[in-house]
Amino acid sequence: GIFLPHRRFEDVVVAVRLLVDVGLDPTLSIIGDYGNDKKYHAQVVQAIKDNRVEDRVRLLGRVSEDDLIQNYNEHDLYLFPHHWQSDGLSPFEAAATGLPILISRTAGSHELLKNGETGMVIEAKNPADIAAKVRRIIEDPALYTRLSEGGNAFVRANLSWQKYTDQMLAVFTEVL
Repeated sequence: GIFLPHRRFEDVVVAVRLLVDVGLDPTLSIIGDYGNDKKYHAQVVQAIKDNRVEDRVRLLGRVSEDDLIQNYNEHDLYLFPHHWQSDGLSPFEAAATGLPILISRTAGSHELLKNGETGMVIEAKNPADIAAKVRRIIEDPALYTRLSEGGNAFVRANLSWQKYTDQMLAVFTEVL
């Protein structure tokens, strides 16, 4: 991925601060190439400083596919706080590794979720909602397991490049 303002990483940074303020010990890794929008990168860095979470937030930049998979496997949750983004594959890649996913209501990919079963919907531009839902998931092992297993099963049953190409071919065949 890449750093762009609609990704709303600053909201998750604030959510980290809110979680710390209630006594939790969160960390956050943000993956994405920030060379294309240095101004937004600077805003995220400033948000990290303003919220005093420099020791909790890592900006990993661009990573290889192997490192991306390793990060999915080393983390506990996947957050997709994007605002007005029509799609996004990375949440479903994360779900395929068993990570519970939280997707913004204004990201088109949230429409594939069953809220509370295959993922959790978060409110866009609302760090308090992000923090509350993260806290709910980490404090409720049954919910964590349901989201992890439900998201993983959904992705494996419904999302693949083969299924996508088969469905597109069916549309093209019908149109022709």
